[in-house]
Amino acid sequence: MANSRTDVWIPSATPGVRLHAWQYTPRSSSRQRMPVIVGAPGFAFSKASGFDEYGKSEGTPRNLADLASQLQDYRSALAWVRGQSAFDPERIVLFGAAFSGGHAVTVAAEDGHIAAVLGLCPMINAKEAGKSLNSPWLIPVGLYGVLDRILSLVTFGFLPPLYIPATHPHDLKTGKTNEWIPGIVLTKGAPQFYKECDPESPRYVTARVVTDMATYMPVDTAVRHNLKSPTLLISPGGDNICPLEATKDFAARVPSAEVKVLGDKSSSHFAVLPSCVDGNIWQDCSQAMVEFLAAKLS
Repeated sequence: MANSRTDVWIPSATPGVRLHAWQYTPRSSSRQRMPVIVGAPGFAFSKASGFDEYGKSEGTPRNLADLASQLQDYRSALAWVRGQSAFDPERIVLFGAAFSGGHAVTVAAEDGHIAAVLGLCPMINAKEAGKSLNSPWLIPVGLYGVLDRILSLVTFGFLPPLYIPATHPHDLKTGKTNEWIPGIVLTKGAPQFYKECDPESPRYVTARVVTDMATYMPVDTAVRHNLKSPTLLISPGGDNICPLEATKDFAARVPSAEVKVLGDKSSSHFAVLPSCVDGNIWQDCSQAMVEFLAAKLS
């Protein structure tokens, strides 16, 4: 079925600031209210991003990777969708990938009225994710992030943020990553993926995001609020950013969740997306999500 895409502007929680989003709807007309998926991209992506400091959205400072702000943007989008007569408020699905996969879980657990949740390689347990990272810049970047957070608080946001590269420098010709120049994401193919899949994504993000990454525990939120929404978490077999063990632990602690492992050790964190070459599992991910939604929304 062919879809049409339109640009929509959603009021954010910040007065005078709008979120930019793409709305996909079937070209065939229907008088029935449609189910709807509300989602956003992962860490440091801007393409089609609804987060209010990214892409065409109007928030400032730009490229502010802030946990509280992004969660609020999900809630703003959710409120807007519920106010649209075209959508069925009983069949709303939250979607997220990586960092925003944790957002989808968190908002669904707190909301209590979400039909289903989809998470690709989701960031749901910062403690376990931290153990899997192996970067010489982990501690210096963490301290830089703390400094950025403190400055934003004591100056009430009047000073510009401190920025840091989203990934380590990567030579596309040789395929080598220079781990001795600071960056946040360190995984095979990450810089190449950001450049080829989302050329509009920022090369730099606010350093304070690392303080969120170090403490973010959507799994605890899901348990505390007794997440009842049917939840599908898809993990690549070789994900070294959001480890499979954490995802399996989530399903063990949250009865409404199920985990689907796709690919093998060659399937990295980015293998769930179409432009990743090594160990790509995009087609399998798509099929798994369609089957899950058909079963849960029928």
